[in-house]
Amino acid sequence: MLAATGGLRGQESDRRWALHWVADIFDKPVLTQRSVGVSTGNGSSAFALTGEYYLRDKWSLQAGYFRKEVSYGSASRQMEGLQAGTRCYFLHPDFIIQPYLSATAELNWSRHVERSAFGGSGWDGEQSYSYTGTQHSVNPRLSLAPGAGVELYLFSSIAFTVEYSLHAGLDSRTEITLLYDGFPPQVMRDKGMFHSLSMGAKVTFPFSFTSDDGASLLYMIMELLLTPLDRYNRFR
Repeated sequence: MLAATGGLRGQESDRRWALHWVADIFDKPVLTQRSVGVSTGNGSSAFALTGEYYLRDKWSLQAGYFRKEVSYGSASRQMEGLQAGTRCYFLHPDFIIQPYLSATAELNWSRHVERSAFGGSGWDGEQSYSYTGTQHSVNPRLSLAPGAGVELYLFSSIAFTVEYSLHAGLDSRTEITLLYDGFPPQVMRDKGMFHSLSMGAKVTFPFSFTSDDGASLLYMIMELLLTPLDRYNRFR
């Protein structure tokens, strides 16, 4: 795809608004305390659907729905609600690469307090073990999330997006305590902050599909079909 977009020419942009869908591929809490050997795991997940309205001078406004689940390994906390914010772009809108800075506020309407007890057992290759744990989370009603990202316009009205954000929940905290047989308690604490890295797709309106877009799409399809065949012929 990157090879294909290298041949794209900038199109005259007349963007007025856009729809943007993103999914997080990375969410990590910023821990203020963590016992040695404790992992937050990789079970976090999140997505958002937002609308964006373009203003003059490379600024835009955006608003939409979000849902997040931040993992702490054996436990997690969930947030859901509305988000709104602004973006500042830096390049002329007809350029296919659009870096930006963003500032977003998130209003969480899901549970404000989460308490749970959990447990389990397993095998570490030498012996069996069991554990119990407790979670106490105070989810923020309001979070602030500055970020930075880039949009890559594969076609005139369709972009691939990547964005990093640092989420800071106001009046938020989490404490996870784990008890393993024969070991001291293991603790994780935070103040409601976490990193996120998201990827997504964006469609701008008025929607357009030009002859250059058609040629680029054909080029991408040919690359996807011919590249594996070329590798097969070279290593046969």
